[in-house]
Amino acid sequence: MSNAEEALNYARKSRELAGAEHYESEIIGAEWLLGAAYIMKGNLPEAEKHLTEALTHDRKINLAVFEPDILLEFAKLRLTQNHKEEASKYAEEALLIADRCEYRLKQADIHNFIAEFYLNSGDLEKAKKHGKIAKERAA
Repeated sequence: MSNAEEALNYARKSRELAGAEHYESEIIGAEWLLGAAYIMKGNLPEAEKHLTEALTHDRKINLAVFEPDILLEFAKLRLTQNHKEEASKYAEEALLIADRCEYRLKQADIHNFIAEFYLNSGDLEKAKKHGKIAKERAA
């Protein structure tokens, strides 16, 4: 998680293996991880390309398990690009799916992102609220 280069290397290998076997779910997961790794590296155009690929494949087969993670990475990407309104929209969409499917740890991750979003925006009340929810979901 803290080594962008290593994350990128493993994500590339994952994508290579997924493509060789043609398993759609593995391709989605690998594309999502590539997008996340490229965000860590600061290569935002490449991140967008892989996240778009992941989301397109995911929605084609309606695989809800990856969608909140992909949308959360899109939120991070948009925030990095200083598109705060769009970042918020992606985070809320990710949270709706995570809530509907009761993905507790995904809910925690998303609430942590939203708490940090509000903290950086100066809204301490909302940041604290989402931080508490994240802690509860993770527990």
